[in-house]
Amino acid sequence: MEIAFIHPSSPQSKGSGATHSATQIVEGLCTRGHDITVYCTDTEPVGTKFEYDIEQLDLSNGRFSNFPEQLNAAINQKRMEFGQYDLVHSYLMRSIPSMGKIGATTSASTMVTLNAYGGICPRNDLLFMNDTDCDRAGIGRCVTCTAHESLTRSKYEGKGVIETSVRAAYRFQDRIRNYRKVREGRRRVDHISHFHALSNHVKQKYRSFGFPEDQMSVIPNMVDQTFCMDHRSDFTEPYKLLYVGALRHRKGADQLVEFLEQYNTQFDPPVELTVVGAGVAKTHLKRAAASHGVENNIRIEGHVPYEKLPALYAEHDLFVYLGRWDEPFGRVFLEALCTGTPVFATNVGAVAEIVGEAGYVTDKTDIRELAEELRLVLNSQTLGQMSDRTTENLFPYEPNQVIDQFDCLYRTLV
Repeated sequence: MEIAFIHPSSPQSKGSGATHSATQIVEGLCTRGHDITVYCTDTEPVGTKFEYDIEQLDLSNGRFSNFPEQLNAAINQKRMEFGQYDLVHSYLMRSIPSMGKIGATTSASTMVTLNAYGGICPRNDLLFMNDTDCDRAGIGRCVTCTAHESLTRSKYEGKGVIETSVRAAYRFQDRIRNYRKVREGRRRVDHISHFHALSNHVKQKYRSFGFPEDQMSVIPNMVDQTFCMDHRSDFTEPYKLLYVGALRHRKGADQLVEFLEQYNTQFDPPVELTVVGAGVAKTHLKRAAASHGVENNIRIEGHVPYEKLPALYAEHDLFVYLGRWDEPFGRVFLEALCTGTPVFATNVGAVAEIVGEAGYVTDKTDIRELAEELRLVLNSQTLGQMSDRTTENLFPYEPNQVIDQFDCLYRTLV
């Protein structure tokens, strides 16, 4: 089978979770005998050799460029080339407009991965006014929400008035251009052969926005086996907590300092927190740690190279996640479980489905109540028992299991 796979970056990139997931799929399918050509949206280093062919999509990057517009234009330029393949699989949900055009005008089967909400939300998070789950779309509603998000996020970066205003205006026009592509994509959904959703939760969200349920299949992320290692902490006081992820409002990163302060104020001995990741909340976290008096209990590491993450997880007693948005899947939970590190998380999206009994998932959202819930988990016996359950939770996400599902789905589409 000849497959074109549109990658969210490039196979050698050390970028987002989507980047690693896409590369795992490509490499796994190559072992099943598929003839794959990977189309990169980022530049692949010259001279790198792979078991598959590499092509480059031409995404010109101007000062006021918009990624969905660039992406769809680049795919449209190669539409007839893509039409020569048996199947074109895009791991970028923003590509729905151009993928629909391929499906409508060529004989190629098409599939788009839904790994967040960019196919139905210009913000990509379905978090209306940064606060509640969004359940419907509309020009007035989306304009109001994107304007609010653009301004509040720009203010959060702590710049001067002029720079904040410029950043807010830039973000707003970018989101409105995203909205136009979302609307265009909705008109082309029926021309796409199939959609791949990362979780049942994502599938149901898209279904509620009008995507055809019978054209969506759920296949989860797979574990990265480089994370599979023995746990190294001994689950004794003082307990060491870890957060890994984007430092953004929707991920709840802005709440971590207050969460730490609330726990250490109410309970003894105090816990320690390591924060790993980049994003707009980093400066805020450092200021907040000083103002809340917990600077001696928190380490804000910023970006940590991917290859160093497994040991970091394994050395901590508990992974914490205080997300607000409906997390589509979250590779970080698999990464934690692979290292035997239990999870404490808010009950959003697919988190409970992934974590199971290898962690503690709570419906609480108030910071004080979250700190009280954490107290229920922080004892050596409970942490040790949850750690022992991590291995059994990983079976559905083993690479062979996941690649089998993709292989079967591909064959039904061609």
